[in-house]
Amino acid sequence: MKFVLSILVSCIFVLSFMLVAPSKSATQTVNSTQTKKIKWQGLSGKENEFYFLMPEGFQTFADGNYFTMTKNGGKAQVDSRRTLARYINGVVLMLELYEGDVKDIETALTEREKGQMVRNELVNGFQFKSYVEKTPEFVWEKQYFSLKKRLYVLQAVARGENNRIVRDFLESVRLGNQKQFAAPNSNKDVKPVSLPVLPEITENLPDRLDDSQPFQNADRGVIILYRPRPRFSFEARQSRLSGNVKLKGLFSSSGKITKLEVISSPGRELTVAAIKAAEQIQFLPAEKDGKLVSIYKTIEYSFSTY
Repeated sequence: MKFVLSILVSCIFVLSFMLVAPSKSATQTVNSTQTKKIKWQGLSGKENEFYFLMPEGFQTFADGNYFTMTKNGGKAQVDSRRTLARYINGVVLMLELYEGDVKDIETALTEREKGQMVRNELVNGFQFKSYVEKTPEFVWEKQYFSLKKRLYVLQAVARGENNRIVRDFLESVRLGNQKQFAAPNSNKDVKPVSLPVLPEITENLPDRLDDSQPFQNADRGVIILYRPRPRFSFEARQSRLSGNVKLKGLFSSSGKITKLEVISSPGRELTVAAIKAAEQIQFLPAEKDGKLVSIYKTIEYSFSTY
């Protein structure tokens, strides 16, 4: 299958990911049974080196110009961090692209891994590491693909094993190196600049989102997978505000935070920064009696100036 690639340019997602432009027939449709037909979209990283598929409707986030610490106290400079994320049918899929001190960034990230390393090998010029964390609550798979200048991190989280969406997502990866391509998660022969053709996903929607009376207790709690750093605004830096912002958020059964209330804050500028960060949190919703439910949780951010 030939893919026509166009550049996806966004003011919040400066890195150009190459997006397969869907035709008019590829738009989401809603039927009477509260479902949507979702197509997979083909995407690429920089210099045509990394290809993968993501269900349409994903979110994009950008961060950068900060340090992350290794266990021995070393600092790893993160020049930029771009994130794509999609929640669908009780599954969270994510792609992160790091640029900066790649080797040290990868060390800092993998040192925190709770999962078991299942692969560590060189694949088509990429150092490929794969981890799997299994608990009664979830199965979390992380894969690291590192080059000299860039680090790609794939994450897929589901409540159980052998999830079809997770498998399709991971098996879609193609690694490019001098017009040679490899599929690290698939045993199938790979054709140059070729992505698999996957069937549409039937996205299940809640019959009715009644968030007026969220559950107090759940059989399975919310699992937070991605919690971005709050960003200091220019005004906040100038005023040298510091302190903690505490929010109350409704982690909805839809996979989105639908309500945010301020419990306490030292100032408006920090409140705005905290709310923007909280709205980008990616999570698995809570469950009660086998069904996704909405539940309130507190979210706290600390701000300090030096």
